[in-house]
Amino acid sequence: VGIDPNSKLSELASELNFKKILRQLKDTPSFSKYKYSFAAVALGCTDTCIEGRASTLPCAKADGAKAPMGVEDMLSTGERSKGKTRADLVADTTQTMTAQFTARTADLHATNDPTDAQAPDRCSDSDYDKSRGAVNFDLTDAKLVATTRYLTERMGVNMSEWSMAASNGEFSYASGIDGIDRVYQLYLLEQLKNPDPGLPKLGSYLKINKSEAGEVPGRVGVDFTGTAADKARLCESLKERSLKAFGGEAGKCPDPGGQPVPKQTEEDIEKARNATFGL
Repeated sequence: VGIDPNSKLSELASELNFKKILRQLKDTPSFSKYKYSFAAVALGCTDTCIEGRASTLPCAKADGAKAPMGVEDMLSTGERSKGKTRADLVADTTQTMTAQFTARTADLHATNDPTDAQAPDRCSDSDYDKSRGAVNFDLTDAKLVATTRYLTERMGVNMSEWSMAASNGEFSYASGIDGIDRVYQLYLLEQLKNPDPGLPKLGSYLKINKSEAGEVPGRVGVDFTGTAADKARLCESLKERSLKAFGGEAGKCPDPGGQPVPKQTEEDIEKARNATFGL
């Protein structure tokens, strides 16, 4: 059974919006450095994921005692210090989205039951039927939204302009099928069609999933076909490339100028020792 025309139109509009968001990100100059972080989140390399939605790539599993890394591990120390911590953004995003959800749900209840005098103060009503809350609200996506804020705010991109909600500034991106994760999924799909030569060969481990088409013509999902070891290698490669893009190399400490510290030879060490002791 197909969905009603209004819902179908909403799905079509959401898909176009997600594509516009990805295009805006890619057109941002700093994306050349941040693309590795977006790819890592999309692959499930980080501890940011969404449980329970089929359209999202599976959350990464801990490899033995090694848990998935945080997205901040993809950035240099200098980039991390530019804005709020991810923990602060998770707390702020959750609080903001909860307030938005509560307000929207109260409005919906008032619309459904205009004779109820308590509708404007529905949040304090203990008898309120929460099943009548605002549909398609991505409160469960708060952690992924916050992680995306962590990256985009450092890129100078304002995420509050992305939402299709009636009220400006809402961190709400869910449609009937997807939430903000669709942007990451679209980025992986691009690696199948037009792979970025700066990224690892992600397309070799991805395949199109046509079962997620829904009511949007041409809409497909993407699945990871590699092994856990394959994903671990890709994640490590993305991290190394990301750190190098920010001015350092994995395993080497950058000097204040952002260049790798040159490796000293035995001859260099001997000269330094002799100079120190006046030999």
